[in-house]
Formats: sequence, C-alpha cells, structure tokens
Amino acid sequence: MKAIFKVFKLTIICVVLIFALSLVSAHLPFILISGSSMEPTFKDGQIVYLDRNFEDIKRGDVVIFKQQVHFSFDEKLIKRVCGIPGDKVYKDKAEKFFIYDGKNIFYYDKKVSDVLALLESSTYLYTLDDNQYFCMGDNRDESIDSRSFGAIDRKKILALVKDDAEIPKAISWRIK
Repeated sequence: MKAIFKVFKLTIICVVLIFALSLVSAHLPFILISGSSMEPTFKDGQIVYLDRNFEDIKRGDVVIFKQQVHFSFDEKLIKRVCGIPGDKVYKDKAEKFFIYDGKNIFYYDKKVSDVLALLESSTYLYTLDDNQYFCMGDNRDESIDSRSFGAIDRKKILALVKDDAEIPKAISWRIK
C-alpha cells in the first residue's frame, strides 16, 4: 500500500511540474530555434530574444506564430514578414512567390527591370486583408510557410524576434 501511495505521489508531483514548466515557458522572453527554415539568419539550436509586447508589424520583421502544419497541432514557427496588409501576392511561371505593394516588387530573387511585364506574366493570388501577413522562411527551399498554408492572421502572431542590437548580452548566446 505504501509503494502504491509513493508512486501516486510521485506521479502527481511530475504532472504538476510539467504543467508549471509549460506555463512558465509560454511567457519566457526567448525561444530555441529548431530547424533550418530561417538559415542563414538563424541557425538550428540558436536562442533568440522575443518581444511579446509588440504593436506594429513591419515588412522584414521576424515573427513567431502558431500554425497547423501537416495535420499536427498548432506549432510555433519563426518566419520573416514579407507581405503586409494591402499587399498583393503573386506567383511567377517558375512557381516563385513575390509581393507587390502597388509600386515595388519584394522578395523576388531576380532583378526586375520591367515590373509591369513581370506582373502580366505572373499569376495574381490574393490581396492581404487588414489583419493578414505573408511570411516566408529565409531558407526558401527548406521552409514551410505562407506559400503552403496561406496568409497569417494577426491574432496568431505571438511575438517579434528582436535583432542582435536589442538583445541583452546576458541572454545572447548559442547552444553548441
């Protein structure tokens, strides 16, 4: 009887500890990068500092958001904001995605001398709504991102990743 009680007590303690750790980790100001979708900017195993109290999201920002990928539960992903509300998303004949804001082409890997010709030869997909963002990994060939699952709603964005100049030196390190 005492052995059963000890096992039960240990089980309860473990469950409480796991629950407490999950609550604490949801509010930590940093996250561990897992995967290669943001290389060369961020490496697998790198720790990045987060701003959970952000207001504005700009093109070029790196964000953490929740998204369902491959029929799994929501996963936390890290991607670069390429398209902001009002931008138009296009795909060229080679299946390369790019963003057009009415004046400029963004995130296209070739120099564009004739914007109108590129737009006419590409497929218009959609315009981002007021609270939508188009996000891609910096390692385009290895990233599952908005090209696969579409635009990200603002409410799914959990944090902005701070750049190196804003990271306190005490927590700026890389796990070897």
